[in-house]
Amino acid sequence: MHGILHFDIFLPIYEKYLRQLLATKKRRVITIVLSVVVFFAAVSLPVLGLVKSEFFPASDSDYVFIDITAPTGLKLSETDKIAQQIEQRLLKYPEIANFSTITGGVSLNSQNRAADNTAAINITLKDKSQRKLKSYEFADVVRKDLSDITLAKIEVAGLAGGPPSGAAFQAQISGDDLSKLNSIVNELKDTLTQVPGVINPNISLKNSAPQYTFKLDPTKLAQYNLNSAYVGSTLRMAIAGTEVSTVIEGNKEIKIIATFIQSSLPDLTAIQNLQIVNPQGQAVFLKDVSSIELTPDVDKITRINQKRTVLLTASVSAQTNSNAVLADFQKRIAKYQFPQGYSISYGGENEQNQESVQSIINAMAIAILLIIATLIVQFNSFRKTFIVLVTIPLALIGVFIGMALLGVTLSFPGLIGILALFGIVVKNAIILMDKINLNLRTGIGFLDSIVDAGKSRLEAIFITSICTIFGILPITLSNETWTSLGSAVIFGLMLSSFLTLFIIPTLFYMMVPEDAKH
Repeated sequence: MHGILHFDIFLPIYEKYLRQLLATKKRRVITIVLSVVVFFAAVSLPVLGLVKSEFFPASDSDYVFIDITAPTGLKLSETDKIAQQIEQRLLKYPEIANFSTITGGVSLNSQNRAADNTAAINITLKDKSQRKLKSYEFADVVRKDLSDITLAKIEVAGLAGGPPSGAAFQAQISGDDLSKLNSIVNELKDTLTQVPGVINPNISLKNSAPQYTFKLDPTKLAQYNLNSAYVGSTLRMAIAGTEVSTVIEGNKEIKIIATFIQSSLPDLTAIQNLQIVNPQGQAVFLKDVSSIELTPDVDKITRINQKRTVLLTASVSAQTNSNAVLADFQKRIAKYQFPQGYSISYGGENEQNQESVQSIINAMAIAILLIIATLIVQFNSFRKTFIVLVTIPLALIGVFIGMALLGVTLSFPGLIGILALFGIVVKNAIILMDKINLNLRTGIGFLDSIVDAGKSRLEAIFITSICTIFGILPITLSNETWTSLGSAVIFGLMLSSFLTLFIIPTLFYMMVPEDAKH
């Protein structure tokens, strides 16, 4: 061979060990059994948690968002003062290129509705080459810096890796009574806050501005010959107006609204002194048949499967795995007793991760079936098809062991990499098997056919594998999102290329019919 890689020096060594391996049944059996044991040990690594899994890893972006939520009812000017205080602190960070502030609104990264007590700061970072901190590391620094500001709730977050997804952690507490749900979710929030790596815990049940509620007394209504519907319609007309008719003028429809003169109801006292005329023509003060209360209100009510539900959500730090947070939280609340009629379920990123994993598993099953059908047509043999398919578990050995040793997380792109790996490693076995069949058809002895096929295809297998590895290496190192995908292909290909040259010849020698050996 000509070039930098001189495979000729490895051929005598490979031939020697392959002949020794095939020489005795004991060595062949030990090799196969050992491969099976290593395979099951490798696939147990994700189960044991030695290979972490997540939907998409945290990635370095150019944006960081700060959401500010002050107490409900706070004036816009006071909210702006809090935002200005945060702005002054941001000026000291050299990583920031610029930032913009919206007071009385929300950022693109927030799901809160605009209100006078909310503000948002959208930060644009300098180019990655001009800063030492990654965006999620910078978010951690800013979050710690702003932790002493207690006048408002401050959330600092960067763009999540991959496509839009739910919260990294999301618990869904369902029940009938909102006050009871609020009590439960606040207890669970305290538990969630204690889980390492949790940031920005949040509850979907938000308090809105309180409202004045007129509580009608049925006894007094009956005493004055009034009913709640009549009192309610009169109060509605006084405050908001009531549509009594419409007028058509040209092509326009004009509504006629009957209402009180605004100056006649300048304050709450005037509304309480509102006179309502009963059917007998007697004027009755509103305060004589009702009492007024200032009651809290909620911003929105979430329903899942037609049940009132409060969401407990949180983000996790870049160094923390969302699945580990969920497992830790479930362990901490294992003894928590939910009241009758109240339950908890989980969604967000973990739910999407499970759905994505299931879709990839389905795709893998279809891919394997298509590979099997192609191999059966090609080789006209179920045994040879099985031998070729053995390269798939050989590849998984390299994937899981490599990820465990280097601490690479198995993400959704990593599963895509495993799916792509199936076709790559099967190709190596096919070209090896094809050469064995060619040697047998030309009359070469059975053992010599296997050994010669291994020697002649060693260079092709390793060269194609090396080219594939170097080709996918740049994308593996370019971004955290694709690290898992590239690692799956690289680790799986490295080990399977080596094992294929020994396991496939061994299985072929052991499984082909007896008449093929002569």
